[in-house]
Amino acid sequence: MSNVVDLLDKNIYSHDMNEYGHLVITLKGLIDIKTTKDNVSLFIDKIIKEVENSLKISKKYNKKKGYVHLYFNDCSLVNAPISLFKKINKVLTNKFEDTVEEIFIYSNSKLVKKLWNIIRFIVDSDTRDKIKIVNS
Repeated sequence: MSNVVDLLDKNIYSHDMNEYGHLVITLKGLIDIKTTKDNVSLFIDKIIKEVENSLKISKKYNKKKGYVHLYFNDCSLVNAPISLFKKINKVLTNKFEDTVEEIFIYSNSKLVKKLWNIIRFIVDSDTRDKIKIVNS
């Protein structure tokens, strides 16, 4: 369990930049975590905690929103279960309303664009408009 927590801490974190909180998620460092019920719960709890931390940072500067940076480099569709994205999207949408300025998805693979074409329909339209795919 502690190995999973260490991986989550290393690959999901928030920081202060340009007077906003920024949530960073690096998927490559997380692909070796087995998708058990407990690990998925830890993953979602960690994301919620870091979104809250990111918003606290933004609040210091009288801002109500933050940024999200999702690094999908060297990952494949196999590493990205759609059911997990659906679950995370549902939890975050219910818990946080209109708190994201922009979401940047970084990838060095064309597969991410294919994945986006699949999952874009489960993301609400306001959030969908804030998502930018960045080739890296």
